[in-house]
Amino acid sequence: EVDGEKAVATIKNGVLAMPLRGIISKDGGKYVRIITDTKKKTYKEVEVKIGLEADEGLVEILSGLNQDQEIVTYIKQ
Repeated sequence: EVDGEKAVATIKNGVLAMPLRGIISKDGGKYVRIITDTKKKTYKEVEVKIGLEADEGLVEILSGLNQDQEIVTYIKQ
């Protein structure tokens, strides 16, 4: 269950980007938690390919995520 911070993948200067803190590294891959149900606060993890990191704490998403998908950037433990 998500109890933390959420963000939305956005296009900036023609590039799909999201906050770097929402990227999870595991099993040699990079993953993002996508909100599946905002009322139930559930999510699923999907593998993404990342590109360049920007100064503002954003990272370029090359594949695996679509614009305007709601993502989890932090989960309160």
